[in-house]
Order: sequence, then C-alpha cells, then structure tokens
Amino acid sequence: MKIRYRFFRHFLVTSLIFVAILSSSCGKSNDNPISTINLLPDSVIVKQYNAVYDNVYQEIHEFEYDGRKRFIKRTDDRRRTVTLNYNDAGDLLDFSNGYYFMTRDPWSRTSFSKNNDEITFITENYHQLGQRSGNVNGKLELNIEGLPVKLTSEFAGNSIHGRVTDNWSDSIVLTWQNGNLIKIEWEREWKRVSIVLAPDEWQIDRVDREEGLSAGTITFTFDNNKTPFYYCNTPKWFLWWYNYCSWNGFNENNRGGNYGYNNNNIKTETSETGNTTNYEYTYNDYGFPVILTWVEGTSIYSETYTY
Repeated sequence: MKIRYRFFRHFLVTSLIFVAILSSSCGKSNDNPISTINLLPDSVIVKQYNAVYDNVYQEIHEFEYDGRKRFIKRTDDRRRTVTLNYNDAGDLLDFSNGYYFMTRDPWSRTSFSKNNDEITFITENYHQLGQRSGNVNGKLELNIEGLPVKLTSEFAGNSIHGRVTDNWSDSIVLTWQNGNLIKIEWEREWKRVSIVLAPDEWQIDRVDREEGLSAGTITFTFDNNKTPFYYCNTPKWFLWWYNYCSWNGFNENNRGGNYGYNNNNIKTETSETGNTTNYEYTYNDYGFPVILTWVEGTSIYSETYTY
C-alpha cells in the first residue's frame, strides 16, 4: 500500500512494494480459489505476490516460513533476499535486508534485543537509494498485546562520495483498535551538511547547511477480512517495523495493510492534508485477498496474492 508521507520524498524512494480504486468495495471471487485447497483456513499464509504498477510488471516476491509459521526468508525476481534469524526461545535476533549484486554482502543488517515490552535495535550499513550509509539506533515500545505503540530512532551517516552528511531523528506514535493500526502520528527532525565543490572539483566552493522539522498524522479504516499474513507467527512489532522502517526510515512506498501486522485489510487511508486513498480487494472462498488494486493519479496499480 502506498503510504503518503510527502516530507520523506526528500529521503526515500524505495524498492519494496508491502492499493486502491476510487471506491472501496469488498468482493468475493470464485475464480481465484486458494491454491493449496487441502489447507485449513488457519494454516493459510501467503506464499507469493506479484506486483504490477501502472500496468507494467514490476516485482515478484516469494516468502518462506519455518515449522512455527514464522517468516524466515523473502526473495524477489531481482535476486534481493531478506532473511530472519530467531533464538531457541523464539525471539527475533537479527534481520538482513537485500544484497549487493556483485559481492552478495547484506545491504543492511539489523540486530534486535527484547526486554519485556521494549525492543532496541541497531541497523548497520543502512542505505537510502544506495547513496547514504550509516547506522540507525532505535527503540520500539510495545503494548500488552505485543503491538508497537511508539518508535524513536536516530540516523547519522554520509553519502558514498563523502560530500553530504545527514542526521535525523524520528518519533512515531501508533494507535491500535481491534488489532488494526488506525492512526500514525509522526515527527522528524533532520539536519544536512553538503560540501559543494568548485567547477574544477578539486577545491571546496562552499558548505551548505539545512535543517527542518516535519510532522503529520495518517488515519486508516478497515474491512472485515483477514490479511494474507494473518496467521503468520512472526512478531507483529517486526512486521510493522519491517514494512515501514527497514529500508529507508519511515517508508512512504511500502504496503502496510497486507504485511500482517493488521488483523484486517486497510480500506481507506487519509493523510494530514485530508487526501484519502480507497482500496479495492477481490477475495477467495476463505475470505483472503487475492487481488488488491488502487489508483494513483491516472495510473492503476495491483497486487496478486498466492497462498
């Protein structure tokens, strides 16, 4: 789902995909039966989805799970890989996101530490568009249900050529109702120092300094059907963090509703400016989405889910 955080367009253009046509309607389709027909409904987890944007093929994502129905690996047709590791107690230890094509080194790696209702994390080798590299340190606060209610994080890093230094800090407050994320309140403070070279590129012409503070609120409504990841046993806090924060900080282009941290599928999304996006789903006989569509300007986008 596309989540609009216009401020973050200065920072983010993402690779991940985790939806609407101008009205929100709930359909049921007998033409898209669940592929593993012998599975009971509580065993159903999405195995693959195909994303088509602006009527042009974009990506295929495939998911792997362990025997406890926990998400352990995601690969796509561009040979990017996401992997998760758990300890014997079932706690998530670390997460590797993507790989460089030539070296196969992780694009970034995040380690987690859980202490009661608090998750601390550090993302090493963090990148934005392959242009900035540094570390992100952060903390997630959880409610009694294990859902994230607040995230704070800080980033410090440099551009690959070393001429730009970025620093930002995020504060994000999440409100839940019936297992669904109904409101996001975010705030980001940022600073940037840019070294501008003279035309000969051997001497420094000047040093530019920028800083700013931005904030906003996003609200959501939901249908009554389960998401494709509803029965996935990966911690909900991680599924939210992964979808919003794993690549580019607070990520405007990820599809939040169907990554499983919500119980139900997002029906409408309204930004702080009052703009509303509506989502249309086609469901299989078990009530799970098999097709998701949305409109962006004059373009129609869709995702197809295979179970």
